[in-house]
Amino acid sequence: MKRSVIRDHGRSRTGSRITLRSIRATMLNHSVNDLGADEMHIAGGCHCGAIRYEVEGEALTHALCHCTDCRRHAGAPMVAWTMYPAAAVKVTQGQPKVYESSEHGRRHFCANCGTGLFYVNEQMLPGIIDIQSGTYDDPDVVPPMIHVQVAERIQWMERAHELPVFDRYPPQQ
Repeated sequence: MKRSVIRDHGRSRTGSRITLRSIRATMLNHSVNDLGADEMHIAGGCHCGAIRYEVEGEALTHALCHCTDCRRHAGAPMVAWTMYPAAAVKVTQGQPKVYESSEHGRRHFCANCGTGLFYVNEQMLPGIIDIQSGTYDDPDVVPPMIHVQVAERIQWMERAHELPVFDRYPPQQ
């Protein structure tokens, strides 16, 4: 399977515009059965360890979402989601609780510790599941590719990269 890397300004490696339609088309053209030797195997789970999952295959995209729903559900200024065909994801331990966050949106989370894990919207993206990539055992394995829902972004997030940085905490005086 060809890896479709999404680059700057919503364009793929070939320069074509990235849209929901193109993501759907990519998903339909590739199935989990098409996986080659170079495909990824990713494991992850919730904070308390009650729920574990595995993913086989390449992500369709990895987006940093700034929408109000994601922010409020996570209690964070944005949420990183990696999109896969639903058949690529297998819960190997425990059972996530499902919250109907909108008419068609379903958010899966650990009922014990509250960790958000998956998002599904069969109306908008049939056959696709989003995984909160911060729950991967190795979150660096799939780098983010795009920002989405920036129309709802918190204003100060536009310049968050300019803030002072510390390896741990600021120095104590």
